[in-house]
Amino acid sequence: MVFLLSRLRVRGYVGSRESLKHLFCEVDMVLMPSRTEGFGLTGLEALSAGLPVLVSKNSGFGDALSKIPFGSYFVIDSEDPKVWATAIRDISGKDRKERLEEAELLRSLHAKKYSWTKQSKDLLEKMITMVHGMNFVSYK
Repeated sequence: MVFLLSRLRVRGYVGSRESLKHLFCEVDMVLMPSRTEGFGLTGLEALSAGLPVLVSKNSGFGDALSKIPFGSYFVIDSEDPKVWATAIRDISGKDRKERLEEAELLRSLHAKKYSWTKQSKDLLEKMITMVHGMNFVSYK
C-alpha cells in the first residue's frame, strides 16, 4: 500500500475542458469513490478519454456500468478503503497496454448500450408517450 500511496495524487475540481484534457494525459487511472452521486460525469469523461476507471456503486455511472458485460469489474460496492485498495492494486498491477485495452473494451461496450442515438430515441418516445398517452411508433 505504501507504493500506491506514494503515487496517489488527489486533484481538485477542474473547471475547463482544456485543463481536463491535460489532466487525463497525466494520470493512469481515475477513481470516483463517491458515497452519493447522481450520475458521475467524471467517470464517463475519463472512460471517454480511454482511461481505466473505478467507480462507486453509489453513482448513476456505477449503476450504468453494472448493466454492461465486464462493467461490474470496475464498480466497487463498498466504502471500505481496503476493498478499494485491492481493486486499485488489481488494475495497476497490469501492464499499461492491458489496462488501456480493458478501458477501450469497456468504453466500446458502454457506447454500444448507451449510444446517443438510442438514448435520444428512448427519451423522445417517453416524452411523446407522456404528452399523448400512447406508444410511439417509429417509421423508417
